[in-house]
Amino acid sequence: MILTNQKPLFKNSSDIEVRISDHHSFIVTALKSELVKGNAKTKIYRNYKSFDINNFQRDLNDELNENFVSGYSQFHNIFVKVLNDHAPLKKKLCALMIILS
Repeated sequence: MILTNQKPLFKNSSDIEVRISDHHSFIVTALKSELVKGNAKTKIYRNYKSFDINNFQRDLNDELNENFVSGYSQFHNIFVKVLNDHAPLKKKLCALMIILS
């Protein structure tokens, strides 16, 4: 049994006998709805698929030894440069779907 106060939202309702007993049947229906594409968002993430911590640490240590670091911003720039080599940034487009009834 389906109880609703929104009868127009349901279509193609029917029952299927499952032959488990004399008085039980399986009821199926389709909900009328509309799929609307929302605004897509771009997500930026790092690809760690081939990241090796030992290689990263070695390359970071080499870069820090080659360059005189006098402040945080210089360290940050070197760190990000090495990190981009080992775990590059990637972009992914995430679509948003909205179901309207």
